Amino acid sequence: MSSTVVYLIVFVVSVVTVVCDHLSDSVLEQLMAINSYTKCRVDADCAKISDHTFCFGNDADKDGYCRCKENYDMVSRNKTFFACLGRASVMLGCTTPHLSDTGLKSIGPKFYATAGLGEKCEKNMQCQIVLTENSECANSVCRCKNGAHLYKDGRCYVSVLLGDFCRGSANCWLASNQFGNCVYGKCTCKFDNEVPGTDRMSCVHGKKIGEQCESDNQCSLTENTQCKTVCRCSPGFVMSRDQTRCLKAATRFNDVCLENDQCSASLQGSICLSNNCTCDIGFHSLDLKCVKTASFGGPCSNSEECVRDSSHLEVIHCNNGECQCKPGAVNETLGCTNRSNFIVQNSFVVILLGLVLKFL
Repeated sequence: MSSTVVYLIVFVVSVVTVVCDHLSDSVLEQLMAINSYTKCRVDADCAKISDHTFCFGNDADKDGYCRCKENYDMVSRNKTFFACLGRASVMLGCTTPHLSDTGLKSIGPKFYATAGLGEKCEKNMQCQIVLTENSECANSVCRCKNGAHLYKDGRCYVSVLLGDFCRGSANCWLASNQFGNCVYGKCTCKFDNEVPGTDRMSCVHGKKIGEQCESDNQCSLTENTQCKTVCRCSPGFVMSRDQTRCLKAATRFNDVCLENDQCSASLQGSICLSNNCTCDIGFHSLDLKCVKTASFGGPCSNSEECVRDSSHLEVIHCNNGECQCKPGAVNETLGCTNRSNFIVQNSFVVILLGLVLKFL
């Protein structure tokens, strides 16, 4: 054998070895295709490369492409080689090239059987073809990866806790190998009368407002509730009239509301009018309550009725059942001036002087 042939053989062997050593599972996924790259005129052209094939798309004017027959999958390494395999096997890696007396004898694909859960394996891809990328070959046996589980369709899916994001119900694995539902992108219990358990991997019977309970999660059948021997609304929420919901209590006037109790729980005397917390006609808001409205100079029962802001109590008060300016207080906006104070302070003197003159 000439030295040139030997060098060529060594070079080819080295290249093949490097390619095989660096062939990863992610690359192997790309080897599966519907059609080969190999053109054909008749079925016999395909049969020269692999069994279980036929020429697809060929006619009198154009070539077709080799395709696998039904129940066979194509595994393609390059544009000149492919194999049609029964769906129980897949090509992975390369065989080690070996030499004969005349030089390079064979370089070909190596085939591994695909494997299901618990079956023997050598490569991750053997498992992942059947069980999805959420599986692996560990200790020569196919299994679901940590954090994944086997679903009833025979494939591995990422496990998601109740209440967390999910792509489908297959993610919502529960204890005792049960499954929840994926609703609006979140794992939920399968039945409407169930709620997540404390471990978020099981479902327990939910309790309604007013029913006896042992833990807060039992009350989560209704939002914004807590367990205090019985299920009740959490602080900052009030029970609806139909006792089926906990509504957010208003914290200030003009907060959005649906029912009066949302307003009156924190804002004394307030009502829900046009979906906003406000005071009824004839009343005005002062701090966190509604008080009867009295006009300046009009009758009153307390000073709060005379003002619209608590700071105005320094200027106006209810004196002898009438809203008046306080002695010496000046606020022209509220109608309290030096003149008005003078009139208020001396009103009794004027009345007394009038009575004296009347009897003279």
